[in-house]
Amino acid sequence: MLGELIMRSRLAWLGVIGLFFASSSGCLTDFHPLPGDRTQAQDGSGAKVFGQEAAIEGVGATPDPYTVSQLVSYDNRWGDAPSPNSPVVIENAANDGFGAFSRDGLKNRDGSGTLNHKGVTADGQAMHVFRRSVLAIDTAPGCQGFDNIVRDYSGLSGAGVAVCFTGDAIELTDSTDLPLQDARGNKIESLDDLMSLLVRSRLNDGDTSMDLRLRKIVFQKSAIYFREPLVLNMGNARFFNFKLSSYGNEGALIQLISHLDRRNVNTGDWFQDFTLDFGDFRLTLPKKLNISFNMETMAIIDQTLKDRVARTGPTAVRRN
Repeated sequence: MLGELIMRSRLAWLGVIGLFFASSSGCLTDFHPLPGDRTQAQDGSGAKVFGQEAAIEGVGATPDPYTVSQLVSYDNRWGDAPSPNSPVVIENAANDGFGAFSRDGLKNRDGSGTLNHKGVTADGQAMHVFRRSVLAIDTAPGCQGFDNIVRDYSGLSGAGVAVCFTGDAIELTDSTDLPLQDARGNKIESLDDLMSLLVRSRLNDGDTSMDLRLRKIVFQKSAIYFREPLVLNMGNARFFNFKLSSYGNEGALIQLISHLDRRNVNTGDWFQDFTLDFGDFRLTLPKKLNISFNMETMAIIDQTLKDRVARTGPTAVRRN
């Protein structure tokens, strides 16, 4: 029943986005906001998309490790964004803290945004400031992907993944209502309700972190069966914060990149219809979510991971 509930939800697949954003210095490049909506700030530091952030380390991006937050700014009161007259400014801000999450910048919550604000690590000690990283300006419907990127401080050969939303995107706020109910008929009215249901089914009361083990990806008549599960830590299950360390995940990431190579994937090719199998539940991403890979960056990450395995062995553990 839990798996069915997750698959029906409009929002549960957001966690998967954290994986693609984080796993290879990815970035949101195309975004179609809700008609009549606008953000309070228009300088690239407006609303945090879905209220979601992700942390990554060990792939050679700048900085490394880092936490990335996708921010959008727009005025869509006339329903014509994205367009040259109503551009959507997308700032993929990053800080140099692994899991330095922040609650600033949620839509209709904090008009000053996340950019240049601080995120706090789990121990509450280190403060890390979100700085400009990858900037995309979306001025047309559909998916332009890497062509929308006008500035890139992420290192490597540019952002590894471009993420595009076609159709009206859903932005998460604390007051978002979900037309769902659980097996006992209890109405699920908020994101917290939904995530609490998932957390209660997997964890002891009071614990809001867990590891998700990705075992299989199916997309466009192609499947990847991971020999070793790709482990994604949901650092705070209620707030959609995710951590992915490449240390200990080298095998699965190398296998993923090898699969793309074997399929002769080119930079700019778009993919849809992803289903991710975590063993005890599966997630199907909506068709309006499109993903494109920068294969030059994928090759650099692949070599970085292979060099590390050659030095330390396949069971490398993340540094403390």
